[in-house]
Amino acid sequence: MFLEKYKEKTTNDLEFILGRKLTQKEISHIESKMKNFKDKRVALVNTRQGKRKIGKLSEILDWYTKEEPIVSGFGTFFHKQQDYHSIVCDLVLFLMNHRDVIKKQMFKEIESGKAKSHPAVKALDQEQKIIKLLANSFYGAYSEKGFIFYDPDAGPSVTYTGRWVIGSMMYGFETFLTGNAYFESKNELLLFIRKSLSNHSYVEKGLGSNPYFEKVTKNDVINHVQKMCKPDVITNEEIETYLDMFSEEQYKTLYLKGNPYIFFHFEEIKKHIFKVLEGKPIQEADAKHIEKESLDELETINYYLNEYVAFNHTPFNLTERITKMKRRAVIVVDTDSTFLTLDPWLNLISEYVDLKECEDQDKLFIMNIMVFLLRRFSDSVMHMLTTNSNIPEDYKKYLLFKSEFVYPRILVTNGKKHYAGLITYQEGKQLANGGDIDIKGLAIKKVGTAKETREKFTSILEHNILRSEKVDVIKVIKETLDFKDLIKSSLENGEPRFLIPSKMGSMSKYKNPYTLAQVRGCIGWNILNPQLPIQEEESILLIKLDIGTDEMKLLKSIILSIPDEKRKTLLLEKLESTNYDSIEDFLDEDNKFTEEINIEDYEKIVEKFFDVNGNEDIIKNGLNWYALPRSVKEIPKWIIPSIDMAGMIQSNISPGYPILESCNIQILRLPEDEVSTLIKF
Repeated sequence: MFLEKYKEKTTNDLEFILGRKLTQKEISHIESKMKNFKDKRVALVNTRQGKRKIGKLSEILDWYTKEEPIVSGFGTFFHKQQDYHSIVCDLVLFLMNHRDVIKKQMFKEIESGKAKSHPAVKALDQEQKIIKLLANSFYGAYSEKGFIFYDPDAGPSVTYTGRWVIGSMMYGFETFLTGNAYFESKNELLLFIRKSLSNHSYVEKGLGSNPYFEKVTKNDVINHVQKMCKPDVITNEEIETYLDMFSEEQYKTLYLKGNPYIFFHFEEIKKHIFKVLEGKPIQEADAKHIEKESLDELETINYYLNEYVAFNHTPFNLTERITKMKRRAVIVVDTDSTFLTLDPWLNLISEYVDLKECEDQDKLFIMNIMVFLLRRFSDSVMHMLTTNSNIPEDYKKYLLFKSEFVYPRILVTNGKKHYAGLITYQEGKQLANGGDIDIKGLAIKKVGTAKETREKFTSILEHNILRSEKVDVIKVIKETLDFKDLIKSSLENGEPRFLIPSKMGSMSKYKNPYTLAQVRGCIGWNILNPQLPIQEEESILLIKLDIGTDEMKLLKSIILSIPDEKRKTLLLEKLESTNYDSIEDFLDEDNKFTEEINIEDYEKIVEKFFDVNGNEDIIKNGLNWYALPRSVKEIPKWIIPSIDMAGMIQSNISPGYPILESCNIQILRLPEDEVSTLIKF
């Protein structure tokens, strides 16, 4: 059955591309290729019942075609909901329904004028987030053998299906808004062209004039089609040859595919848009919240978009393709979110409406027109995905996209899930106090960054970039350079404000513990402070030193910390001019450097960090890190002269690099042994 279906589909596709029936010779060629099909033996495993069925690949495919089980992104088959009852699904739905109730209460509080920082709003927001975490935790629980519903395939099925959904949505928006299909073969492209031109032989006269479309030439169409492809898939000459099979009226319609902002210039479409603008403002881009007259106009626009602009195309290698293609419409992709820019839409509307004179609510209304159309398109993508996955009709409604946040300005980076933005609207509700700052993944939010550093760069980001009318690059640079000087003076004064927060974990958890900075740093502290040792699982502060494997640097650092200037000078001269056999010969009769360090302590440090007979991982790194308990309020004086000042400054400035680079400030990254925090712009 599978091979017959394969033959039928291949024949239909080729006839569709060629625009004619295949000859018997061509059909025979397809049949000869089918003989190369290797019908391998495969296993169909029922993990719930512990059963295994061995059969041929074609038999499994025939079974799949007949039974139509739900298929996950991981390739696992599931029974349909009406055939088997799932307690886990009931639990997840219970949690998500309860979360919806809490979110509605939260939005009522926001609508009453309370800020998101208000205790009542914060409490409800925290509760809905906890419920979301509980629901999400079922994915992890599925993979735990102690879980009563343990299933080794269920967890990955959740993950890969999620990627499949987000990937389909991202790819859909790319094709719909920019035509960025990234076609990888001529057959794929030609099939798209034939399908596109079979729907409409020309643009309906009823759509009226369009000054942009009327100027489109064959070369414009060829270039537009070329941009839909992966580089070097097809030549311009080959595209032209294929277009010549159609009339100019026909092939010009290809220019509208993935080109909505050209399409919106049709006279009749503009009329529908203006009627919506003249109607009751749309506060939420949901059909049930839009008055009938405006909804009818929007549905008409959506109908024409589906006919002329949209093309639902799902490549077989979706995940691989979206990682290779250069995105043009989607700004950021998060775990369950896709960020789109509406600038092209606002630019289009600004041709007819002075947006500078519009209130924020009016701008939201204008944006929601496009958001509604994008939601309608996303519904069609999700419907195709759920249909291909054999999801029963009653359950397709649970997979939908909605407009959740509006960001007037967003900072993006090359890192995955690393962005920051100003949220002014959440699910159609305007946030108080000018909105909330949303930071994801950036180091300025992580506990491994000093508290004052986090606060400083968060302030620069919020006040000089996200909330400011214009990004003040000079002010960003000045504040960063002033902050750099503050870090240096603070360290020189022995203040632990800008030390690196870390944690001394359990030694048994580390495969090679002595290669880790926190372990070596804690060893140094514990040697000198046996009365207050750092324990396992204790929070610490790390200082980067430039002593390394040079014992003389350690000795000099200790001497430089001696408060008696006369004695300090004497010992420095002695260090530079005298060879000594032992540390006792070097020091005075009291055999003591300072109150902090005596001979015994010094010798213990030397033995641990510089003795060639010691631990290899410690010796090869030397004393390049030192740790302090969080309770210590002052850096030991003997440490201060040997602080790797450039390294510590960079550790504090580098979390702000994405912010600086967003302002077109170039970071001069030198090799590790030539650390620099220089910047230029």
